[in-house]
Amino acid sequence: MMFLDPPLAPKNGHTLQVITICRASSPGEGKQDIRSLGDQEQLLRQWLEEHYKEPTEITVFADSGSGERLDRQETIDAHSAIETGRFDLVLAEDLGRIMRRTQALDFCENAEDYSTRVISLNDSDDSGREGWRMSAFFAAMRHELYKADTGKRIRRTLRNRFESGGVVQTVIFGYIKPPGTEDDSQLQKDPEAETIYDEWFTRLENGETFSAIADWLNENEVPTGPHSRRSTWFHTWGHVTPTYTLEQSEAR
Repeated sequence: MMFLDPPLAPKNGHTLQVITICRASSPGEGKQDIRSLGDQEQLLRQWLEEHYKEPTEITVFADSGSGERLDRQETIDAHSAIETGRFDLVLAEDLGRIMRRTQALDFCENAEDYSTRVISLNDSDDSGREGWRMSAFFAAMRHELYKADTGKRIRRTLRNRFESGGVVQTVIFGYIKPPGTEDDSQLQKDPEAETIYDEWFTRLENGETFSAIADWLNENEVPTGPHSRRSTWFHTWGHVTPTYTLEQSEAR
């Protein structure tokens, strides 16, 4: 068993009551694989097994919300659990998994008020030791700086990939995005849309207005595309479009 100073000790004299807090960024927003929650929980359980051999009872709080939000239900529930005075230890991979910036310190101080120890593994921070506040403060600020730097790297990477055709999010009417598509070269033309576009440009070349083209598309119930928020076509400043600008050159 690894040595821990001061050692863990249950308030009830027989079973250590532990809260583990796991968090991953919101799915679909940029973010971390939701499987990270299970990985974090396994890491915390393993650490606990290595540092405490007596009976334990673990309460897991895991969610996939933003650390910026103070109204996450799991955080509210964790606060409420601590305030029962029943728990001995809160365990997290790092303070950033609990909350951001000084809110993480507030959480630790609230736990201290109820004689609940907080340990964040990657920060090497332990509220059971002297000087933990200074350590926690710098850890919280470090996480915030890392978050800002990571955000810049993600935006830089996506911008570069987008400019080189390597980011495909939504497609306009007439194109198909097969599963697993990663760049523009993998898009496919929809064969059913080719006759629509042929007629579209023939009408334009014969002098019909964009308003007339939009009316024709709607009369023939031509779909506006899989990612459009509108179900009908309309014209705006020389273009026929559902909600995005569809230039003639893009469709040919």
